Amino acid sequence: NWGQRLVLPDTFFAIRANETGKSAVTRRLETIRHSSNPGQGVKNITYEGRSPIARLRYDEPALPVKVSLTAWSPLIPHQPRESGLPAAVFTFELTNHTANAVHAILLGSIRNAVALNNGWTGTQNRLERSAAMTAIHMDGRIDARPSVMSKPVRVLVLLESLPSRVSEVLS
Repeated sequence: NWGQRLVLPDTFFAIRANETGKSAVTRRLETIRHSSNPGQGVKNITYEGRSPIARLRYDEPALPVKVSLTAWSPLIPHQPRESGLPAAVFTFELTNHTANAVHAILLGSIRNAVALNNGWTGTQNRLERSAAMTAIHMDGRIDARPSVMSKPVRVLVLLESLPSRVSEVLS
């Protein structure tokens, strides 16, 4: 994939937040709309990168919360095997900048890219949960039919209540 732009369809983060007594605001946490990603993006993103960590601040005046993301992948000096793990960690921080209570939901949608452009015919996704996190383990198979979960996987990790349908988050 080096030397070419890679855009994974159906891959984005989004937020839906509402201040008590006000209508909910929903935004994709990106500024450029890719054709498959629904909804409106945020006004601006501020990026600070120092390998292997990236920090992003999402600026959107309509949201009742400030949103920031710290993303990183494993990098252990002098340990190439451990540093080469195909993993990424995303930590979001939401800060209420209003005087009222705010209910917020984060949504992540990601397509398994393991079988992209390499001749593999199938993908496998496994949801893994622990007390500390929820993770998706994605891999591919060379000689298999696509699995049932080869479509985008949408994961909701919430501390309070889940919507009855994912579509409610983006509507």
